[in-house]
Formats: sequence, C-alpha cells, structure tokens
Amino acid sequence: MKSGWLDIELRSELTTGTGDTLNGLVDIDIAHVHGLPVIPAKRLKGALLEVGKELVDWGLLKARDLYAVFGKAGLDVSSPLQIHDAHLYQLPDGSSTQVVEHVPELLRQLRESEWQE
Repeated sequence: MKSGWLDIELRSELTTGTGDTLNGLVDIDIAHVHGLPVIPAKRLKGALLEVGKELVDWGLLKARDLYAVFGKAGLDVSSPLQIHDAHLYQLPDGSSTQVVEHVPELLRQLRESEWQE
C-alpha cells in the first residue's frame, strides 16, 4: 500500500468543528485531541470527494475512476483510500510559529501531563 502526506496551508482562519452542538452551551464543538485542534479525516475525505465530483462534471475524470478510489456509498466494502485526521505541525507562538517535529510524541506528552484542554 502506498502512503503519503498532504500538506494543508491555511490562508485564512479555520474552525475545525465536529458538526455537533451542545444545546444552550456552545454553538460549535471544536474537533481536538488533548486540546490541539485537528481536521477530522471524514471532512478531508469529503472535501477531496467533492473536488473529484467536479472533475467528473468537467469531463476531466471518469466516474468509475473516482469510485475506484473513494468507494461508493452503501457498499459493504470500504474505500481503498484511507485518510487520517490532520494534525498541526506548526503552532502559533505570538508573532512566530513553533514547528512540531514529532506529533505523536507531543500528543503522548499532553496525554500524560496534567494540562487541561
């Protein structure tokens, strides 16, 4: 199986909402892992699928090729394309950014620390 990275550069503010709400308390629940925001995999895959559908509409991609990668809704078989949550690798620190060299290590430290979300 091939694997790769998808770098996403934000050019405007982003709220990584889960789509859930807490009635009367919060209007948007933020997707996070131990306090660090993440972009849920299903949102990334959905965005990529929508772009693929546009390519099909424009005649640049065949629908069967799109479904070969993303699968088809309602089938028992999962899609061959597996996407994981997107994590920050640069954290804002005032006017500069700090690069996170090893995200799993940072998450382990946050999980084991007494820091609150």
